Amino acid sequence: MSDRQVFQVGVLVRSTAGQMQIQRHARHDGVPRMISKDEDELLKYLTQDGQAT
Repeated sequence: MSDRQVFQVGVLVRSTAGQMQIQRHARHDGVPRMISKDEDELLKYLTQDGQAT
């Protein structure tokens, strides 16, 4: 069994400027993530169906 964990990262932002700032960080740290101003879209990405698990 592997000790490696799998996770997804979602970042909710208010503005395009905020989205651009997070994208700069993402390019620097290499962690894949979804960045969106739409909370429902992020929930679907993080939970596959929008329902907390």
